[in-house]
Amino acid sequence: EMTRFRLSHIGKSAKEVRQAAADFIKNQPVSPVSVFLFKQYFLLDTNTEETELIALYQQLCQAQPEDLHLLQWQSDVESLTKRLAVGDTLPEFRLMMKDSAEVKSSDFKGKNLLINFWASWESESSAAMFRIKRIRRDNPGKMEFVSISLDVNKTSLKNIERIDSVVWPSYCDLMGWGSPALKQFYVPSIPYYILVGEDNRIKAVGSSYNDEILPEINKIIDK
Repeated sequence: EMTRFRLSHIGKSAKEVRQAAADFIKNQPVSPVSVFLFKQYFLLDTNTEETELIALYQQLCQAQPEDLHLLQWQSDVESLTKRLAVGDTLPEFRLMMKDSAEVKSSDFKGKNLLINFWASWESESSAAMFRIKRIRRDNPGKMEFVSISLDVNKTSLKNIERIDSVVWPSYCDLMGWGSPALKQFYVPSIPYYILVGEDNRIKAVGSSYNDEILPEINKIIDK
């Protein structure tokens, strides 16, 4: 059934496939394929509208009340409906670094700040560390950075930090997706970025560095 869905939408735009996935879920809410489509095209998509996400989730829960995946995603769905948006004030935070130094939101008052969420096991997000290194090197003093890792393996984390010469604040509590830091910032997936301006308000947020984050970074750099 999943194969038929994929084959029937080859060559279609992302918007068309997404709409087809929504239609499939609405027409066949008892199908296990609907659960997969919900995760792939709605739960993991940072552009999902809150009303659509909740409506599809509730329909699936009503049709499959004992599905373990749906039960596990309840907190994720609730977090997604609270996601930070452009214009929001950055939540206050305190992070204890591995050297026992504390990094807190007030440290970046009046500064541009990029927070990135990543993991050594996720290639696209780990590539962000190199991007940050390059921005810091080419634009000293323009921005501050904080990296928050979802790693659960200390050795893998250290290897990436060593290779990319990470000298900016890098936080990891080795709790993976259970990290309180992720819940505080309502992070739905990685890679994920939060760009904050000098006024402590969010200038850009999302999972696409090139489309959502880089244009705003360039504005800061070009000032």
